[in-house]
Order: sequence, then structure tokens, then C-alpha cells
Amino acid sequence: MSGVGVFICHCGKNIAASVDVAELARRAKRLPGVRHAEDYPYMCSDPGQDLIRRAARAHGLEALVLANCSPSLHLLTFQELARQIGINPYRVEVANVREACSWPHREQPVEATEKARDIIAAAVRRVRRDRPLIQYSVPIQRSVLVLGGGIAGLSASLEIARMGYGVVLAERSPHLGGRLLHVGPTAPDNIPGRDLVEPLSEKLSSFKHVRVLTRTEIDTLEGTVGNFRVRLRVKPRGVDQNQSPGYGEEKSKFEEACPEGAIMSDTGAKWVEEEVGAVIVATGYELLSTAELPELGGDDPDVVDQLTFEKMLGLDELKGGYIVRPSDGRAVRRVAFVQCAGSRDPERHFAHCSRICCSVSARQALRFRERMPEGEAWIFAMDIRSPGRDEEVYLQRAVEEGKIVMVRGRPSGVERWGDRLRVRSTDTLAPSLLEVETDLVVLSSAVTGGSGAQELSRILHVSVDEAGFFTEAHVKLRPAETLTRGIFLAGMAQAPRNIPESSASGQAAAAKVLELFSQPHLVREPTVAQIDPLTCSGCGLCVEACVYDAIEMLNGQGPARVKEILCEACGACQAVCPSGAAWHRNHSTRQIIEMIQAHLETTGDRFQSPRVQPMNNNYLEGRCVSHWTKT
Repeated sequence: MSGVGVFICHCGKNIAASVDVAELARRAKRLPGVRHAEDYPYMCSDPGQDLIRRAARAHGLEALVLANCSPSLHLLTFQELARQIGINPYRVEVANVREACSWPHREQPVEATEKARDIIAAAVRRVRRDRPLIQYSVPIQRSVLVLGGGIAGLSASLEIARMGYGVVLAERSPHLGGRLLHVGPTAPDNIPGRDLVEPLSEKLSSFKHVRVLTRTEIDTLEGTVGNFRVRLRVKPRGVDQNQSPGYGEEKSKFEEACPEGAIMSDTGAKWVEEEVGAVIVATGYELLSTAELPELGGDDPDVVDQLTFEKMLGLDELKGGYIVRPSDGRAVRRVAFVQCAGSRDPERHFAHCSRICCSVSARQALRFRERMPEGEAWIFAMDIRSPGRDEEVYLQRAVEEGKIVMVRGRPSGVERWGDRLRVRSTDTLAPSLLEVETDLVVLSSAVTGGSGAQELSRILHVSVDEAGFFTEAHVKLRPAETLTRGIFLAGMAQAPRNIPESSASGQAAAAKVLELFSQPHLVREPTVAQIDPLTCSGCGLCVEACVYDAIEMLNGQGPARVKEILCEACGACQAVCPSGAAWHRNHSTRQIIEMIQAHLETTGDRFQSPRVQPMNNNYLEGRCVSHWTKT
């Protein structure tokens, strides 16, 4: 198709300093199908866009090639410009001559110009085969599913509920609040964790369009952004009286002290189905089991993690006013904290820093000294890390006022020594070897994403890292989003965070959901996969390769069919299709072949035209078998 306009941007000196843009414009005019070509210092500017408007009207342009910077920066800008002047926006191509040419070849102006010419020639070949497509829109289900009722999930739910949208909050445990329900005074302002999350829960319960489901887990997720269909498994909430500790009517203390297994969950489950427009993953974290740390005495009953010790500090009034050892019920007079237990240890466990452990250990040591003024608290650490505002000041004050013994060293072992424990470590500041006898050892176990993260990632089609944390689309540019559109991340399900950071990340995820819900409808790109029913052999490989469940075969037989509303145009189906039946709109095999041919022609090589054996009239879309023969 003729009527192509080529517009070459100087990008100030970013392109023009190493590429002869005037020469590119002269050569572009000689390309087949090009009706007009010119250059301008800044094509994305208002005068540059006016230049394109005038040229399009004067020369009757039907397609545009913009030779400038990366399409991720300004493709949408020029597509909107094309829409305004009556050119189909899907007949606009960007030839990236900045990042792909002028920048990496600053010292090679001749070669850079030749390479830019090839890039433009290939883009012209492609745009001539681009089909005029039309976006289609789908309605949005303006409600959100929030997985996790900790401070991140509560913060996200509350922000969305305040804007009048529906919220389904699913929490695995019997109550909202997450780990903070078991946390005492928090650094640096000594506000109990319960006092942070309970007001959020109370506010959330005041909204009629909020549905809270406790003891609930997700089973399946279907659909795509704006229209997810989710199936939830709701377990009954009951108590095994044979295991309950019997604290009378003190419900909150009972929930904290209730041993694992006392809350029954395996019978009478029911299923709930919801339709939502977005999902926020705020499933929290877990600690590396002490059993995974045998070198630090992790299999000893008097070696506990920080969460266990936090509960011990919170339950001391139920045990006679002092903290007792799990093994024999004796009062704890000396406690040793071991930092980086399983974290910052890439050879044996995890390489990441868990971030919150140092300040938590200092706070727990201070609380222990307040409860037991005659007791001793030792902290063994190679480095103390306290990120966040006021954290360093709080930690220093806790050490000074609490008279906590700080030892710079990594313990080499914890072992049973009579009726006590012995911690062996170096003191790198002395230097000397230490052997400290203690009643209790608290391991700052590595923070991980949890044992259920892998299964949840499979359901949501969201990736996780080696520690079980869900990974974002881009750590700097899209920190709250995942690569699966419509699914967002919050709190410690994504990475170790302190309380303010977890709350802020929940609000950030909520902001992304509100941005989605503010649209009147969801616009879907038409550049999705297609399958030629006459070429498809019905092998089913594309069905298996599609992680979005966007391809189906009726009754298990071919030909395969694309559910366009679910397709994310990832290209997996086209990669595995042995018959060439799978292709993508405006990214067909024929277009790729012609782009390669354009490059080879400009470099002087001569190839015969592809010997094509078309199966049907779909030849122009490139759904065919092609063979190249060099002459």
C-alpha cells in the first residue's frame, strides 16, 4: 500500500549528532510506497506534530513511520495524532534510530547513518502490511479482590472502599490484622500492633459494599483485567475444645494463645464465586523455620524465632508475670538474639536482607529488660541495619537505655549445655572468642514470601523469586504492578518491609486499582493472536503454551480458537505452532520476512523472493511455509 509518510526526528542532538538526518530523508523518499519524507528537530513537539498534520493533508498519507526514539516513549503520542488526522492508529510504526542506532554508534557517523537507513526501510515495509484495526472496549467490574487482611491489605481495601467501589477481602486466618495482632509496642512510637490494625478493620466494616471473608483461600482465577472470575474456598470457623487453652471469655487472648491445630478447618467448606475487576496480593510473609537452621540449634525447644518470642512477651501476664522457657517452664533470665539467621547467606539459605530484624530484636530486647529488670539481653550481629526514618535513633536509644549487650560477630553454633544453651561466637571488635550461656535463643530468621506463594503464583499467573516473594513488573517504574494486567502487589508479599512501608504499598496498589476503575470502559488492543482454522492441525500445543488460558479447542478437537478478551499478545502460541497457523495482527510472518528482505537489499545481498506455498487466501498475512535460497 502506498501513501506512507516518513518523519525523521533530530531529537535535538541525540540523533542528529551521529546520524545524517537530511540524507535519511532523501533516501526515504525513494523507498517503495513512500509518498513524503522530511526531518525536523523535535517531532514530538507541538510544531513537529503540526508539521505531520499538514503533510498528511497535503499528500494524502495513509500510514506513518516515525524515525525517532523508543516506541515505549512516544508511540501512543503519534497514534493519537494519527487518530486526530484520520489515519488509523495501527498503521503507525516507530523506527527506533536513537536507542538502537545513534546512541550506541556515536563515534561511527557513517555506519550509524547506514544502520538508521536500514531500520527505516524495514519499518516502511512493515507499515505497508499493517492492517487498519479498531480498538474494542469491554465493561469493567468495579470491585476488587484483596488477598490478605494485614495492614497492607486493610490499607488498600480502605482506600478503595472510601471511593465507593466494592471490596472483597479474603483472609486465610480467622481474624483480620495479620501478624500485627501478636506484636506489642512497635518502633519507634511504641504503639501496639493491635492498635494499628483494629481501627482499620472497624472503619472497613462500616462500608456496606465491603465483604470480608475470613478463613478463605483462592481456588481459581479466570478472565482478564477488568473482568476476573474468582472462586474462593471458605473454611468453617470452629474450635476444637480438646486443644483450647481455656482462657474464659478473654477472646483476644484466646486467639493469640490458641495452639496450632485448635481451630478446625477441614470440614464443611463452602465455595464462593465473585466477579472482580482487579486483584491485590497482600498475603504477607513467613519466617524461615528454625528447623532449617540446625547449626544454630534450630531443633532445640528453647531456640525460637522472633514471632514466637513476640507472643511470649505478650502472654507473660498469663504465666505469672515472667517469661518462661518452652522446654521446662523455668524463668528466662538471659536471652541471646542471633541476627541474619538464614538471610544474607546465599551459600546455604537466602541472599536478601530481611530489613526488619535488627529493629525488632532491639525492641524485643528492650521489652524483655523492662519485664525482667534483673535479666540480660545479648544481640549477636555482624551489621546492624535500621532503614527508615527514626529507626536508627530508636535502635541507639534502645541499646543505651535498655543496657543491651551488643556483640559484633556471627555465632558459629548454638548447643545444649546442661540445662542451658551455649552460644559460641567471635567478637570482631575485641577480637576474641565468646561462649555465652543463656536460657533462651531468639533467631532472627529470614523473612520469606511463604510456603503457599508458589501455588498462588500458579493460580494468578504471577511470578515469584527464589525466596517466595511476588515480583513486580518493574522495580522502579511499575513497583505495584505485575506482568499480569489487573493484578497488583502490596506489603511483605512483595518484599521485606516495615510497618509504614507496608501501609504505603497498600495505598499505592489501591491507587492503581482506582486508576483502572476511573475509566468508563476498558479498551483492549486489537493486536492479539489469531489462528487460521484452515491451517491449524489441532495439535493443542498452543493451548498448553498459553498461560492466560486464551486459547481453546472445543471438545478437545481442533481447530484452536483465540479468546481475544483474554489474549495478552505474548507470542507463545506463535512460537510453538508447528504448522504456522498462529500469528499476530500486524505482526505477521509476511511482515517479518519483508523487514528482513528490506535490510538485505540495502546491504547489497540479493535473495530470491520467498517460495511460498499458500494454503488459502491468507497469504498476505504470512500464514504460510516460506523457504529462502541465497543466490
